[in-house]
Amino acid sequence: AVDLNAASGHADVLAAADATGATTVNLNLVAGGFISSPIVVVSQSADADASEAFTRGAVFGDPGIIAYAVGKQGSDWVVTSSVDANAAASVVTNVTSALSTLAGSFFAPASTLVSYRRGGENENTCGLWFRTDAGRYDLDSTVSGGGGLGTFTSRQRLSYAGAQAGLDCASLNIDGSGWNAHAGVTGGQIEGDVGQRGGIGSTDIEAPFAGAYAFLTNGALAFDVSVRRDFNSLKFSNRFAGLDDTEVDGEATTVAGAASYRANFGGGLSVSPSAEITYTRYELDTFRIASGTAPGSVSAGSDEALVAKLGVQIAYVQQVGPSTYLQPYANVSAWHDFDGESDLSLSFDDVGSGANTFHANTTGPTSFGQYTGGLAFADTKLGFSGYIQGAWREGADISGGSLTAGGRVDF
Repeated sequence: AVDLNAASGHADVLAAADATGATTVNLNLVAGGFISSPIVVVSQSADADASEAFTRGAVFGDPGIIAYAVGKQGSDWVVTSSVDANAAASVVTNVTSALSTLAGSFFAPASTLVSYRRGGENENTCGLWFRTDAGRYDLDSTVSGGGGLGTFTSRQRLSYAGAQAGLDCASLNIDGSGWNAHAGVTGGQIEGDVGQRGGIGSTDIEAPFAGAYAFLTNGALAFDVSVRRDFNSLKFSNRFAGLDDTEVDGEATTVAGAASYRANFGGGLSVSPSAEITYTRYELDTFRIASGTAPGSVSAGSDEALVAKLGVQIAYVQQVGPSTYLQPYANVSAWHDFDGESDLSLSFDDVGSGANTFHANTTGPTSFGQYTGGLAFADTKLGFSGYIQGAWREGADISGGSLTAGGRVDF
C-alpha cells in the first residue's frame, strides 16, 4: 500500500524505469482531503512501453464523501480526487426542492373550505376550520457542479404528514352587492423526511408555520391571497459527512394568489376552472461537515420558487336531506415551476493543500400533472362542512400522492 496524505499533497512514490503489466495500488489514507493538484504515486524514468496499467485498489482509512482515483499523467501515475456522488447525495442535493414539493402538495386556498351561503346585507359571521394531509413522493433531481463534482441524478423519497387550522371572519353581502369578504389567520405543523433512493443519507423535517389570508366570493367567483412564514428545522444524517441528526435551521416566506369561477350547468352539475401562482423564498443556515479527516461546510444561502397552477374541476351536488348536501368531484391540474433551480456551495477547509469550494446546482421537478378526486359534504342548518380527497402527481421527475381530510364550522 502507498501512504497518501491528501491534506498535505504528498504520497509515497513507487519508482520504475519502464513499468509493464497490470498493477493494483492500495492507498493508505494518512490524512484525507480534496486533492487540488494530482499527487504522483508512480514515477517512471522512461515510458517506451505504454501498455502498463496501474489501478486503484483498496482505500484504507476514512475517505468520507471524497473518492480517490489513480490515473496516468504524462509518463507518471497520479492520484486525483472527486466528490463521491453516492456518499454525498444528501449533502449536495439542495433540500429546498423537496420543501417546495411538500408545500405545493400540502397547502390550498382557504376559500375551498367555505361553503357559500347567502347572508343578510352586511351580516357578520366567523368560522373555524381544520385539515390534515399526508403524502409520499419520489423525486428525481439533477445535481451539477463540474470539476470534481460532475453531474449526477439524486433520487429522493419525500414522506410527510401535517395538520393545519384557521380562523376567519367575514362580512356577507356587502351593501347588498353579493360580495363576501373573509379575512383570517392560520397555523400548523408539518413533519416528514427526505431519504435517498440508492444513495446515502436522510433529512428529517419539522416545519411549524403561521400565516394570514383573505378572500372574496361572489356567487361563482372566488379570489384568494395569502402570506405564510415557515420555520424549518432540518436534521441531517450522513455517516460519510459526519452528520448524525445535525440540526440546521431555515425559514421560508410564501405569497400566493388564486382565482376560480364556477359554471353551473343545472341539475347540480358544475365546472370550475382555476388559476394559482405561488412565490416562495427559502433560507437555510450554513452547517459544518466532517468528511473523514477533511472538515468543511455547506452553505445553501437563499433560493426561490415561482410555481403556477392551472386546473379545472367537475362536481355534482346532490341534496340527501333537508339541509344536507353531498358533492363528489374530480380535478385535473397542470403545474410548472418557473424557477426550479437551487444552489449551494460545498467547501473543504484548507488543511494544508488549499481550500476547495464546489458550487452545486440542483434542478428538481419543474412540470407535472395532478389528478384529484374527492367527496365534499355540508349541512347548512348545522353550519358544518367537510371533505376527503386523494391526489396523485405524475411527471418526468416526480411520482406520488397524498390523502387529505378537512372540515369547517361556522358560528
